[in-house]
Amino acid sequence: MDNEVVFIEVFGVNRERECVHDNGGSCSGGCSGCSSSASCSGHSTCEGNKNMFLMYKELVDYIKNTDVAKQVEMEFVDTDKIDIDKYDYLQEAFKKKFMLPIVAINETVRFYGGISNKLVYKEVEKELAMF
Repeated sequence: MDNEVVFIEVFGVNRERECVHDNGGSCSGGCSGCSSSASCSGHSTCEGNKNMFLMYKELVDYIKNTDVAKQVEMEFVDTDKIDIDKYDYLQEAFKKKFMLPIVAINETVRFYGGISNKLVYKEVEKELAMF
C-alpha cells in the first residue's frame, strides 16, 4: 500500500566521540586536537570519529534520494536527553550492551554500533514489502 510509512529512529548522542592517545591521555579539542591521525588510538583517521548526528544526517540525505523517500519518517533521538524508560526496545538493546548509534525500524532494533545507509535502505524495502 502506498500510504504505509516506515519509522526509523536513530538513537545516539549529538557530540564528538573522544579521541585518545595510545598512552590513554585524551587529545585536546577532540580528534581534531591530535597531532596526527596515527596518535588517535583505535582510529586510523580522525574522519572515523564522526559525530552520530552527522551519520544520521547522511542517512536522511541518502534515503531522500531513493524510491522509498515518501514512505519513510526519520528521527534522531539524543540518548542524553530522553527518559529511556519510555523505550522498551532501547532498554533491551542497552541490556545486551549494544553500542550507539542504535537504529530502530518500526520500534525494533535492527542495527547498532554504526549506520550503514545501504543496509537501512534494504530493511526499509523489506518492511514495505510486508504491507
